[in-house]
Amino acid sequence: YVREAIGAHPDPITEGEFLLTRYVTGPETVWSGVSAVQPGEVVELADGVVGRRQYWEYWPTPTDDAPDPIATLRSGFETALERTERVADGRPIVVPLSGGYDSRLLAAGLAARGNDVVAFTFGRSGHPDVETSREVADRLGIRWEFVEYTEAAWRGWYRGEACRRYRERAFGGDALPFLAEWPAVHRLLEEGRFPDDALFCPG
Repeated sequence: YVREAIGAHPDPITEGEFLLTRYVTGPETVWSGVSAVQPGEVVELADGVVGRRQYWEYWPTPTDDAPDPIATLRSGFETALERTERVADGRPIVVPLSGGYDSRLLAAGLAARGNDVVAFTFGRSGHPDVETSREVADRLGIRWEFVEYTEAAWRGWYRGEACRRYRERAFGGDALPFLAEWPAVHRLLEEGRFPDDALFCPG
């Protein structure tokens, strides 16, 4: 969108970097004058000036005003859950549940607050992450959907028209689109296994 709005042209240096490594280092993209938000980065626009800060600047440390860092983290987590609920406005919340600690924490936090949480997992049947996510969903009492990934299925998905459109639209000019989750979401939507009005809350 930004590229088209400002009529940006390819930048030969970042384009060359992308062709060699499949990503661009730093905030630049393959288009001159178009930048991307970096992982763990907060971007602020104030009085026409763009400011960038890293998430680690917010890491809580004991101070006179906030002597308990864990309480500070808990408060930040509760704020994030409240914002998610506000956006969901009573709709079901779909969460990818990988079996890792981050997704477990998010699913548990939303479920503990009484939200209608739908978890989904993808991968190979019997894989430890799949079995962990199934168990976590069961213990939380939330709905769990699974999409098995096989070599044949991946070949079909990757070569299909829907994936071609996804790659084209998801490419932001700084790295290859993240494809791991896409086939599962596409399949679950196509099969009607997600509520129509759900809010998707990716990891």
